[in-house]
Amino acid sequence: MNSEIHKAIIDQFKSFGFDQRIGHAWEITRMNSLNNWNMSKPSTKEMAEAGFYCPQSDFPGTVRCFSCFIELDGWEPTDKPWEEHKKRALTLDPPCKFVELGKKEADLLVEDFLDILKSIMLRILKEETEKGLNTVMSLHKKKKTALKKELQKLGIS
Repeated sequence: MNSEIHKAIIDQFKSFGFDQRIGHAWEITRMNSLNNWNMSKPSTKEMAEAGFYCPQSDFPGTVRCFSCFIELDGWEPTDKPWEEHKKRALTLDPPCKFVELGKKEADLLVEDFLDILKSIMLRILKEETEKGLNTVMSLHKKKKTALKKELQKLGIS
């Protein structure tokens, strides 16, 4: 993809306050995130083609899939990123849409790309919902404990 078009698309998404993980849907963004990759094999190109990007520059050996968010590390020179990704990502619920399609970025149809973006947004929504629910449950538990203590002080059990 032309880097000017890519930049324009990313800028447009940013104007909507999008989640940064969506930006890694483009292979060029994934390649750029792998600048600190410290291995010649598998190559940064192989990693990016398999959907991986580096989520934290201070941990260059750990990669994450832009589509299913699975994280992998401990890469060996003989590892094949697509194969490693397939082994793990199809067991997820839901499975990785990018791996399910099994196409390189250049071979994706617009419909494929939109399906991947939809699956990313649904994963983000699920993560955020679970995070919010966990926060609410934690606060509820603390308030319940405090209320029990208060009732015990008053002699009510």
